[in-house]
Amino acid sequence: MKATPQQLLFTVSLIAFLAVFNSVYFALQAPVLGISFEPHEKGLKVLDIEADSPNQNRLHAGQILTEMNGIPITPDLWIEEPDQLNQWTNYNAFFHKMTQLKSAADSHSLQVLTEQGQTIPLEVRARHLSDLPPLFWFQAFVGVCGFLIAASVFAFRQHDDGARYFALAGLGMLIFSLAASVYSTRELIIDGQTARLFSYTNQMGAIFFTAALVALLAVYPKRLRYSMAIILSAFVSWLAIWGGFVSESFPDISMVYLLTLILFAASFVLAFIQWRQTKHLPVERAALKWYLLSIYLGTGLFAALILIPVTLEIEPPASQGLMFMVFLFMFIGIAMGITRYRLFDLDRWWVAAWSWFLGGLLVIAADLVLLSYVGLGEATSLALSLALIGWLYFPSRQWLLERIQKKKRSRYGQTSRLIESLFSAEEPEQLALSWRQYVQDEWQPLSIELKTGQIQSPLIEQHAQCMRIPYLDDQHHLELNYPDSGSRLFNREDHESVIFLYELAQQALKGLKMRLQALEEKHRILGDLHDDVGSKLLSLLHRSEDPVNNELARNALRDLREVVSQPDQDNWLLSDKLSDWRIEAAERLKDAGMTLNWQQDECGLQEISYFTASHLGRVLRESLNNILKHSLASKVDVTIRINDGQLILQVQDDGQGESPENWQTGRGVSNIRHRVKKLHGEVDWLQSEDTGILLKVVVPIETA
Repeated sequence: MKATPQQLLFTVSLIAFLAVFNSVYFALQAPVLGISFEPHEKGLKVLDIEADSPNQNRLHAGQILTEMNGIPITPDLWIEEPDQLNQWTNYNAFFHKMTQLKSAADSHSLQVLTEQGQTIPLEVRARHLSDLPPLFWFQAFVGVCGFLIAASVFAFRQHDDGARYFALAGLGMLIFSLAASVYSTRELIIDGQTARLFSYTNQMGAIFFTAALVALLAVYPKRLRYSMAIILSAFVSWLAIWGGFVSESFPDISMVYLLTLILFAASFVLAFIQWRQTKHLPVERAALKWYLLSIYLGTGLFAALILIPVTLEIEPPASQGLMFMVFLFMFIGIAMGITRYRLFDLDRWWVAAWSWFLGGLLVIAADLVLLSYVGLGEATSLALSLALIGWLYFPSRQWLLERIQKKKRSRYGQTSRLIESLFSAEEPEQLALSWRQYVQDEWQPLSIELKTGQIQSPLIEQHAQCMRIPYLDDQHHLELNYPDSGSRLFNREDHESVIFLYELAQQALKGLKMRLQALEEKHRILGDLHDDVGSKLLSLLHRSEDPVNNELARNALRDLREVVSQPDQDNWLLSDKLSDWRIEAAERLKDAGMTLNWQQDECGLQEISYFTASHLGRVLRESLNNILKHSLASKVDVTIRINDGQLILQVQDDGQGESPENWQTGRGVSNIRHRVKKLHGEVDWLQSEDTGILLKVVVPIETA
């Protein structure tokens, strides 16, 4: 019968409590001198003597202690991790010395030799709970938290093989961290047999932890082929390495660390296989990214600062107890990966996190190589390693990041086309189709469907496999599944981008609706002008007998017809306008007894804007007005041609008008200049003794 999550959580909490209680019990068995020391080249230097120390009046601050019960006080006596002594003889000698000192303390025969040759007897007292240092509780906290995190994931995902081996890794973390807390946080003396037992337990938990991580990669995020053989090999390796450690079968202890590193290196092979297996599974790929980032950052830092220096017989640069914190961060990351919590956030800092980690790791590795193999001094090797990494790694990283950022920026190359299509749409349906097409082109999902039901803002769902986007109506939304043809998940950048673009599309829709309302209102006004004002002008034209009023009414009707017949697209066919202008000019000149000679180029489907047509028509009309009033001409030649994107209008009369140089600029000439200026064109008047006045107008013309 499968246990409920509550039952499992209660059980693992009880196990964690008992494990901590066991560690506290054995840690309290270590005797306390009540003296604070610091390492000295000749032994230990007394820093302070606590108020409740039984040795309050026996030692004083500043004394140098060189021997204790005939045992030379050397750095190996206060080492934090005994198996870092590397040689089996030194390892066993440590426990033997601890046993001797513990026996002497129990029999009240403990004594020390000072630098001056003075022998001083010392006493010990029982260790109290308040004597346990912060490092003890820190290691206990890390071990318990890691175990509870892993066990909690398993409690709610008991069917998941990944959660099962994650829980085993958490158990290994609980074992090695609590075991290390007992002997690594002693004041100075501890029972040798107890310390040896917990040293064995620490190694057992650490290697078991490594084997469990390898087993985890065999089934997570996808179960690999021959996964059971991989898992069995991992745990057999654990037993073999730990058995060799306990039986001291290896040449030295560094071989244990080396074999553990080799076992851990197997995870790199499995990670590569998992990476290939999840190529077209974006959820699994994102979860794998999270897992790899967590495990390799955590274990990589621990290996770089603890395991590798010990293997190379170099003193670790950091405290092993404090470095346990990286495992807690690692467990939090793995838990988030297995539960697939907020996977879409990972890609935002995946590359940056790895580049930061690799940069630091390379500095450490280069420093160790220069220190151990080249033989440089510590300061020189550190400076040279920083220089090498700065000159080689960081430029390469910057180049890679720029390539990645450039690739990301190229994804939004269609945005300008989206803006153009949105704000040039003529109907809401056309705008909605443009929006859907842009979404399709930009994210290239495996599927995109129009779903019934309105949503207010974009949403990322189903472990970031799906993104729902509002459609540009009040009844539907778009559902996108697996972006970039299924090669990745949606992320926060996608969410932020689509929110911005959707707001832009809404503004375009709002603007389109306003334009359509304005167009409808324009049509209403034009209709009213045609029906009301037009009919009144027509009545005035028929009823008036005054030629001047008739001409005014006729011109007003002509202008009204031009305004009312303005095309919706704001463009005219040039051939249509030329035909209207020719008829109007012929009628006016005929009434005045003048003849019209009209010449024009073939215009085909050439278009002209309403704005240009309106001003050019009035320029032609005003020029004819001037001829009718001042020229005494009998014939007018009008020539219109198109050359290099410019429309050239020439109006020539055969009258006896005054030279343009002597003109006093009136309203007609000013109007012509003003209108041509609005069209960004040029205008000029020329006089010929034989042919009268020539008006030449040149304006740019739009091409269809």
